[in-house]
Amino acid sequence: MPNKVLTPENWKALDPVFEGLFNFTPRGVEAMVDQDVAELVLSVDLNALTHVPEGPRELLQSAQGVMVYGALYYPLLTVGVELCGRSGEAALKARAQQVGIELWEPRGQRPPVQMGYARLAKVLEQAGHIPNPEWWAWAREHRNWASHPEGQSVVTLPMAIDVLRSYAEGISALFPT
Repeated sequence: MPNKVLTPENWKALDPVFEGLFNFTPRGVEAMVDQDVAELVLSVDLNALTHVPEGPRELLQSAQGVMVYGALYYPLLTVGVELCGRSGEAALKARAQQVGIELWEPRGQRPPVQMGYARLAKVLEQAGHIPNPEWWAWAREHRNWASHPEGQSVVTLPMAIDVLRSYAEGISALFPT
């Protein structure tokens, strides 16, 4: 699927990918518009994440914001999904700091090194601070997919919303209220 070629005249127009998609409304079947995309993405309520530290919460909010603008430029849905992976990693670091786990590991005579995602998740799990280790294993794979691309990936709107919702739930569960 080719990307929309942006111009000063069309950058605020609905991405042509959405042409031909329809929404079922009380008035009947209607063509999807940018407002529909925004409402679907914003149906994932991130306002309930007030117990999540600011860093990962703001990354997740940024992911959602980027996805909203996917209505105007479809590849932004994928960028938003990729940002979700970063929010997961930031959440692990924030949780480790909350529970007093040092993020930097000593290496003898060499300078300390910051724990990577997999090691940090394992340390948190062993300490009893990962409520759903299978989800965090998936989140790590997702983050790796996003961080090491072989080219432009494309996700669908329902996929993007599912990933956003999944990260909101996974990150929320990491920080007990």
